[in-house]
Amino acid sequence: MKKILLFLRCHWLMVCIVIACILRTTYFIEISRIPFFENPVGDAKIYFDRAQEILAGTLFPEEVSFHSSPVYPYFLAATYAPLKSLAGPRIVQMLTGVMNCIIGYYIVLAIAGYGAACIAAFLMAVYPLFIYFEGDLMMIPLVLFTLNLSCLMLVLYAQRTKKRFLAATGILLGLSALGKPDIIMLCPFSTTMDFLYGTIA
Repeated sequence: MKKILLFLRCHWLMVCIVIACILRTTYFIEISRIPFFENPVGDAKIYFDRAQEILAGTLFPEEVSFHSSPVYPYFLAATYAPLKSLAGPRIVQMLTGVMNCIIGYYIVLAIAGYGAACIAAFLMAVYPLFIYFEGDLMMIPLVLFTLNLSCLMLVLYAQRTKKRFLAATGILLGLSALGKPDIIMLCPFSTTMDFLYGTIA
């Protein structure tokens, strides 16, 4: 029993990654059987139709579109093209979900310690809504991934005060905002962090 507990303590992040992969693989197999897997409806269809236009050579829309994320159709086009299947985008999105477990672990580890980091990684691995949206054709998984990555860059900036981490934070927040514009409200916190560490040029 002690050996098992010691193993879990030393390799908990790996355990969470394995759990995340198993749950996402199981869910992927289940949704691959439904008719809408390759024939999306609603918002997903709007994104997919635009992705098909991009693959046909129309890189920029003929009319201005205000439908949510302007970047997500390009992601769909890039991930759909290799397999000619909507399995491609879903697989990539689920991989970002697994990466979020790792990123979340290191963010919380730096802020709150090992115990809290283990809990965060586990919750991100098993949270049903994360898994659901990673299997859907919406921009939410990419928004979460870039937002989490921007938080990690901010943590690294706080630790090392290197400008490149702050620049990466801004770029990633900008990418997140392309999917969810209200994320722009977080940008002042990056400037505040820069001010607190006295590195404004």
